This record gives sequence, structure tokens and C-alpha cells, in this order.
Amino acid sequence: KGAYMDATNKLIEFFINLFSLISEAIHDKLGPAGVDHWDSLQHLNLILAIEEEFGVSISPEESTEMLNFELIVMLIEEKLEQKKANAS
Repeated sequence: KGAYMDATNKLIEFFINLFSLISEAIHDKLGPAGVDHWDSLQHLNLILAIEEEFGVSISPEESTEMLNFELIVMLIEEKLEQKKANAS
């Protein structure tokens, strides 16, 4: 459960910084359609920030599945689980 909170909190931070949002505006179903600054460049910046922060790699296929906040958290979780499994 700890990693989940970390992933969620970190992602909230990224959303605030990349998309000029306030934390209250961020919710599970928030996606590109609801965010003025969420264009392809910022999507790439978000991916890079996630990859750098969590030490994971996001494929082009996976990046197209990053449709809202909740799905992105789930993707990060999945990546961290894989990473942990590979490390042990």
C-alpha cells in the first residue's frame, strides 16, 4: 500500500507542475480532455518524469493507454511490481 501512495502523490505533483493544476482539481478520471495544457509534448514530459522518478520504462503502446489519472497510477503500480519481481 505504501508504494501506491507514493505513486499517487508523486503523480499529483507531476500533474501540478506539468499541467498547472491545483491538487483539488486532480481526480481519478481526469484525462487530457479535461486539462488545457495536456498536449502531446506534455504527455511526453509526463512519461519522462514517471520513467525518471520510478526507474521504469514506458512503451509507446503503454503511453497511449495513459488516458486518465487512475490508469496512469495503475500503470506505474504495475511497472513497480514488475521491477520488484525482476529484482528478487
